[in-house]
Amino acid sequence: MTAQATRVVPDFSRRRLLLSRVVGFLALLLGILYLSWRLTALTEPSWLALPLWVAELIAYLSVVASVIVLWNRSVRSAPASPPAGTLDVFITVCGEPVAMVDGTLRAAQAIEYPHQVWVLNDGRIAGKDNWREIDQLARRHGLPCLTREEGARGKAGNLNHGLRYSDAEFVAVIDADHRAEPRLAHALLPYLADPAVAFVTTPQCFETSGGDVLNNEEPFFYGHHQPAKDADNAAFSCGNGVVYRRCALDEIGGFSEWNLVEDLHTSYRLHAAGHKSIYHPRPVTVGTAPTTSAGLAKQRHTWAADSWRILFFDTPLRKPGLTGRQRLHYLYTCTAYFTAIAQTAFWIAPLIYLLLQTPALRGSDADGVYPLFAVPYYAAVFGWLSTFIGLRTAVRTAAQRTFLAPVFILAAFKAAVHRPASTVTEKAVQPRFSLLLMPMILITGLTAAALAYTAHVADKRMTVAMAAAAVTTIVMTGILTAVTPNTHTRRTLRTASVGLTILAVAIFLIRAF
Repeated sequence: MTAQATRVVPDFSRRRLLLSRVVGFLALLLGILYLSWRLTALTEPSWLALPLWVAELIAYLSVVASVIVLWNRSVRSAPASPPAGTLDVFITVCGEPVAMVDGTLRAAQAIEYPHQVWVLNDGRIAGKDNWREIDQLARRHGLPCLTREEGARGKAGNLNHGLRYSDAEFVAVIDADHRAEPRLAHALLPYLADPAVAFVTTPQCFETSGGDVLNNEEPFFYGHHQPAKDADNAAFSCGNGVVYRRCALDEIGGFSEWNLVEDLHTSYRLHAAGHKSIYHPRPVTVGTAPTTSAGLAKQRHTWAADSWRILFFDTPLRKPGLTGRQRLHYLYTCTAYFTAIAQTAFWIAPLIYLLLQTPALRGSDADGVYPLFAVPYYAAVFGWLSTFIGLRTAVRTAAQRTFLAPVFILAAFKAAVHRPASTVTEKAVQPRFSLLLMPMILITGLTAAALAYTAHVADKRMTVAMAAAAVTTIVMTGILTAVTPNTHTRRTLRTASVGLTILAVAIFLIRAF
């Protein structure tokens, strides 16, 4: 875990912080110039050109918000004082494989601090076939197992059920697929010596292979957004590897059962109640993550629905008890999915231009003026991201958000009309297909056909649209080909996709010029 854990620890040197501020400010200035020029260079049809410009404006405003919220960051090391206080460790189980849970329980028992491990078994209430095996596993380990037969569905209900039986001063929450490191208590409990601190949260660390093409490790969020939130007492729990103060939970009525999962809204309520949070920037557990695009889509659909529900029905704009900076951070978190939806235009617009065989820019603007405005702006944006996480990861992060935009749209609709059913991310057998992927499959198929047709037509007026469609396809191909956990199959599909895209562009250039 050590090698993976060091990846999410950000560089907080004054030089790096100053560089990010300078490049971020430069990107904002260049963005104003680019968008002003783009507004004067819109082509027909206006029903396509104007929405694309609006999408670029929204993306620019997202960069503005990011520069603001990331202006200050903090990095922490655990206080030198020894840990103190009684500790219960909750292992939440809901149908995970017995062998996986066994490893989790062994690691939890090995935490080097006096504690009691509780197995919170929701398999029965969720209709999982192996709930009896989990009960038996807990008995073999000599651990108390709370198997619910009734109550509120979901992880929050499971955790609140555990609170009714345990009585420790602090409660650590660990997912059934994560193994805790032995020094977990020594890393986190010293922060709680401050009675104002309600919880200590940590970054997630996953066992990944094949270069993490799905961006599960989220280095931008865990390495920089959370530390920025921590600087303003707005870091929120990610549901695993977090320790709560029991009396703070009691004050707000326990873990929040209002949302699909408990972490974000529980943190939100604790902050609104005036409590402090701490972000410890090093992982204390290592676990599994989605390995297919279908698994990723299902997981992020749930996360997006939670954020949409807060934005629609418990908005940070009117939440009593939050500070101004906390409102800003929570509003940024909840609207991030909206800005990601706007990025869909960068994927779809080039496709539509190719299908209509319509130039994306007026002829004179496409012959050299466009790069003079676009290249410096987008280079500055990705340069700014790269000051945090490197260029390759910056591209991967943008690709993931764009790919998932249709999922975010569906999550917004469901959150607006009703509370979606709680679901559990598959831990063992990863799904290879989900209906959530249908929009992405359709866009990809149409783009491939449009690239081939445009290569045949070879109209040089389509150069900008062709280039945009090709670049987007190549950037997205890592996620698009993640239909299986098998790394070799993925690599083969990715190579074929990139190769065919480059071939189409080459044919277009040869025929058009």
